[in-house]
Amino acid sequence: MQKRVLIYLSLVSAGCLFICSDVFAGVQFLPRYQGSYGVRGDASNPPRKPVDPYKDKICSDFGLLSSPKDTNLYVCAKVQKGPLTCYGSCICLSKFKYDASNCSNPEGISCDGKYESCCTANCENYPHESIPEGYAESGRCTDCGGKVWYSIKPKDCGSGYQLCDNGPEAGASSCKSGELIYYSECKPDTITGGSYSCEMARVGDILYSDMTCSSTRVNGKRPIGVVFSTTRYLAIALDATTREWSGRYFDIPDLNNYSSSIKAETDFGGKDNTRIIMEYCKSNGESCPAVEYVYSYTTSGTSAGDWHLPSFGELKAIYNNKDILNTKLAMLGANKLQSLNTYWSSSRKDLSYAWSLFFEDKSYRAFDSPRHMDYYVIPVLAF
Repeated sequence: MQKRVLIYLSLVSAGCLFICSDVFAGVQFLPRYQGSYGVRGDASNPPRKPVDPYKDKICSDFGLLSSPKDTNLYVCAKVQKGPLTCYGSCICLSKFKYDASNCSNPEGISCDGKYESCCTANCENYPHESIPEGYAESGRCTDCGGKVWYSIKPKDCGSGYQLCDNGPEAGASSCKSGELIYYSECKPDTITGGSYSCEMARVGDILYSDMTCSSTRVNGKRPIGVVFSTTRYLAIALDATTREWSGRYFDIPDLNNYSSSIKAETDFGGKDNTRIIMEYCKSNGESCPAVEYVYSYTTSGTSAGDWHLPSFGELKAIYNNKDILNTKLAMLGANKLQSLNTYWSSSRKDLSYAWSLFFEDKSYRAFDSPRHMDYYVIPVLAF
């Protein structure tokens, strides 16, 4: 008995416990913390190290990037995942701010459908794709697609060339300026001092009240205009004034619209335009001062309704022949076509705007102008 007690005490002092009987039934560790591990264990289940959640992981396992996107395009947030430095929430730099919602022609470098710049080039006043014969460049514009457009002016032939009423002498050199051909030497004028049928008229000829024409003034005849088109037989009046196109904005259903100056240049229907505008304004009690002026304009040999407001195509033909027209207007004591002034056409852009032409010394500018503007008005006669 004494021997068993001594064994018991020895085992207790060693931290062990046994069940006292004639035979040892078992031995077991007392529960305790093992070293620095926070895991309890026994002889058959020793303590384990905790699991590392970042072991063998990469940024994509967390839905992130291992490096930022192109820093010229994006700014990305840095995200720390244990020892991993990752990137996410990448957004375009603030300089990429243009798309179809705020710019009709976005251009340059793009980021996720947004662009860093917006093309605002407006080449509407540069209507020509190339420089036609007889003209020189007066300006150019590069559109948003990179295409170059031109404004033009009649070529300057210099002082050695002149218009020939009766054709050039044999062997004379020629120079085309706008739609006119100038020559170094002309045949003698065999009809100076007399008038002739306007079917023989040339640009710059004087139109008389009896609907005959001449290159120089004929005594005893009353001049009423100067010829500016011999293909459509049109002449400008010796008078001009300033008027609004209309007193307010309203639609004229039967009048064509021209969305650009290039399209408006194809309109040579000034006579029809004037009639349509006048009939609508009279029927609906609207004010159309420019058309009312030319419609009521009369001269010896003409009546109200004979003259019209030139279409944009006709107005451009007047500008192209401005120099020779001014020579004859000055000869007749009439006011010349003025540079740095804007002239109305009867061609309309839309409900609020009509086409006008700004005359400069060496070029012109087309404008879609608000119809309440007070611009110059030139009556035109089809003879």
